[in-house]
Amino acid sequence: MWKKYQLEKYGRKVIEDEFGFITYIRHNDDSLYINILFVEKESRNKGKGKELERRLIEKEKPSLIFCDIDMESVGWELALIQIVTQAGYKYDSTIGKRIILYKEIK
Repeated sequence: MWKKYQLEKYGRKVIEDEFGFITYIRHNDDSLYINILFVEKESRNKGKGKELERRLIEKEKPSLIFCDIDMESVGWELALIQIVTQAGYKYDSTIGKRIILYKEIK
């Protein structure tokens, strides 16, 4: 039901497993925007987020992925460091309290 809600209300697709989920939108230019990547606290720092991202890339085959960090969320600084240093994202811009990041897929 939750997947259907995300798709109907926001146009977002969902990939999930027992550890977490990704919600995303695929654009016509072959890019994706990850709206949410969530991994349960007990499963963090064990590669579960990277595995969800890998499944997303395998399924959608994008050329570019965008995501953002909400500077009002708990632990945003650590999330930013991990996404940049471990997942290969680069800084794009800051809009309000959101840091926009991107990753080129080859």
